Amino acid sequence: MRHFFLFSFLLVFTHTAIFAQTEPEHYVRITYYDTETGELILSNSDQITAKYQDRVDQDIIVSWRMYHVLFSSNAARRYRFVTVETAKSLNDFESESNLAETVRSKITGKRTPIAKVHSEIWGARGKVVGLKAEPPARYKNTNFMTVQPGRLDDYHRLESQIAAPLHQHLADSGKMEGWNFYRLIFPTGSAVQYNFITADYYSKLEQIEFGITPEVMDEIHPELDQQEFEEFADTIRERVWSDLWELVLSVE
Repeated sequence: MRHFFLFSFLLVFTHTAIFAQTEPEHYVRITYYDTETGELILSNSDQITAKYQDRVDQDIIVSWRMYHVLFSSNAARRYRFVTVETAKSLNDFESESNLAETVRSKITGKRTPIAKVHSEIWGARGKVVGLKAEPPARYKNTNFMTVQPGRLDDYHRLESQIAAPLHQHLADSGKMEGWNFYRLIFPTGSAVQYNFITADYYSKLEQIEFGITPEVMDEIHPELDQQEFEEFADTIRERVWSDLWELVLSVE
């Protein structure tokens, strides 16, 4: 139990340092699409990417990416494609693109409706990039988390103080490309199943196997016992489900 109490001690007395930064580093709008809509977007990829390239060139957004959902532990999911739009400010999302409303076909010239499943806005709370990483990475493992009421501060410190250095080590050693940590801004309410996302980036599927091993934990956090850490983390948050996304379109 020595490691457990030491870990608890660290969480309590690092509060001031962690919360000196209150504003997110950047924001993302994630939009979820069904199979038919996703394939329609891909069939008009030249028009779509040109539209978002113009937004990037005007410095309205930072990037736009589209992913195909390869695997998901959420059996009830209704989406197969996801777009992720990154901006420096929430106000940048006010300049709405027409992607969610219409796509003009090159062949027929008709306006074709694009139906989205739902959309969310997230604020980035932590970021790790590998020394040799070349974003965007091909694969993104997205973990949807729900944090227990009253444990938001503990969870933020857990990800920022414990998880981020571990992922930095993996990224620097070539076992992953990077890692991000987001908090949900909108929508909110009792019907929302999760309020945080962590995203692991990989260039190859084989990198997913490595993960945080006891050896990595001992090297980066020798004061912590991995099993006790995991048990303590489980009292703070629950992983609702995980997705594996593959990049299919990108504008940087």
